[in-house]
Amino acid sequence: MTAQKQSALGAQPFWRGLPAAQLAKLAQLCRHVVVAPGQRLFEEDSPARRFWVIDAGQVALDVFVPGRGRVTVERLGRGDVLGLSWMLPPHTWRFGAVATQQIQAFEFDAPAFGAAYDALP
Repeated sequence: MTAQKQSALGAQPFWRGLPAAQLAKLAQLCRHVVVAPGQRLFEEDSPARRFWVIDAGQVALDVFVPGRGRVTVERLGRGDVLGLSWMLPPHTWRFGAVATQQIQAFEFDAPAFGAAYDALP
């Protein structure tokens, strides 16, 4: 973990205001990733085991509609959290997601994040 990564994570609206010690723990649980335009991050109905805090770029959430194909239902960008389906049973993606622009994001392993949260005093 670097101080730069911790600082960048702390600048995200989702985490803003967290104490430095908690940011340091979060920084250990994630990795900063770059996703190319057109790359799918996940498919609807598949197991949800990750989530992202978007640092730059744009992602489209979509759903498959018979006879129409994939239909975009929402676009997410800087500061948004992508992939909270891991939190609720049955822990599967409710939508698909594709990068519509190159994105940079903090990617978290959801089970590791959940275990760390459960271990908090």
